[in-house]
Amino acid sequence: MTAHGKNDDYEETLLQTNTKLAEEAKNGNHDGNPSVSDDDASNSIDAIIDAKSYDPVLTRKMALVNSAIDGIGISRFQWKLSFLNGFGYAVDSSLIVCQSIANPAVQQEYGRPTARIVGIPLGSQVGLLLGAGLWGFSADIIGPRFAFQTSLFSCAIFVAIAGSMPGYISFAAIGAIYSAGAGGNYIIDTRSFLEFLPTSHLWLISFMAWWAVGYLVTGLLASAFMSRFNCPPPHGVAPQRCARADNMGWRYLHFTCGGLVLVAALARKLLVRMSHTRDEEVVTAVDAVAAQARRPHSLTLALAEGVTRLLAYSTTMIFANWFVIGMVSPLYSVFLPFSLQSRGADTGDGSNHQTWRDYAVNQTAGLIGPIIAAVFVESRHFRRRDTLAVGALITMVLQFGYIQIDTEPQNLGNPGRHYRRLVNITTPHP
Repeated sequence: MTAHGKNDDYEETLLQTNTKLAEEAKNGNHDGNPSVSDDDASNSIDAIIDAKSYDPVLTRKMALVNSAIDGIGISRFQWKLSFLNGFGYAVDSSLIVCQSIANPAVQQEYGRPTARIVGIPLGSQVGLLLGAGLWGFSADIIGPRFAFQTSLFSCAIFVAIAGSMPGYISFAAIGAIYSAGAGGNYIIDTRSFLEFLPTSHLWLISFMAWWAVGYLVTGLLASAFMSRFNCPPPHGVAPQRCARADNMGWRYLHFTCGGLVLVAALARKLLVRMSHTRDEEVVTAVDAVAAQARRPHSLTLALAEGVTRLLAYSTTMIFANWFVIGMVSPLYSVFLPFSLQSRGADTGDGSNHQTWRDYAVNQTAGLIGPIIAAVFVESRHFRRRDTLAVGALITMVLQFGYIQIDTEPQNLGNPGRHYRRLVNITTPHP
């Protein structure tokens, strides 16, 4: 949800507009003609959709909830949700790179059915797209509870199954299925966190982008497994296939990632009770947050039902934004193992140890990205658009510079550009 507000006082304007709309709803103005000016409403929600075509009744209902959350402020519940949903982001990125890391080893063991189609990355991308649609629309229709509680469990099960697949096609198919669960998390994690986030802490949306943590954990696991339990890297145009017993690294990687995802799924299930989107459940959820924070709030069931009517809510813009992110980030990750291996062959020994050591170092550098993004989007001198522009410019320069490397230290050091790439990815901000 990339914000392109009309001024640098976006958060202050949003808070003021939420307060006006909430007061208006409390005073009984529910006739569909809000007294809040079009400019006020536009400033607050034009960052997501066109405010003039937006339903004024839904706008008031959202303002009631937002005003109540702003009144409660930040509490232990939001911090807990931030970490749990952050781990969900880490799971998403971990599973995406998991199949890309395994791709060369799977090809070396089973071969590839056709030279025209690279089935594993293609299956992953199809799964991400279908998963985002399935889990996202189910959250809109029946509420977020089902998607929030089941997406990670489905990932954990099918990641473990993928490690047992006996062939290329079966592995690509199971990889597509667990990627579907990861695609759902891209939508659900941000939505469920944003619903409970006060306006004063919107920067946490940027800081919560834990993709780099998932990349790092998977990179370290790959460094441990793929460098020791993997066939030697292929040399020549038609390398010989290797035996299963000599190529267990990618299987161990999937088994371990599946276990970690299961732990995250259990933590999400036990520590957070996600409600549906019916009025009474929304009020109950806000009551629970206020009780934990020991602070009052202004939302009541009578107020919420007072502005209720049947409506259709489109999330096309949000889906489109996350779809683009879901395409760009895996595109980089899919080719990174091949790039590091080929560059290692030119600047070093090209061994499994060097390839996966470089991979782990690359992902470590990416940890800086969310921190930089969270600081810059709140800076008066940068804000969101300037952070995107500067980050994109730096990334472009470093990408062009990468093709000029000719030594091993340059090959290892230049992937530090990855954290600049993450500055661009993590900047989407409500």
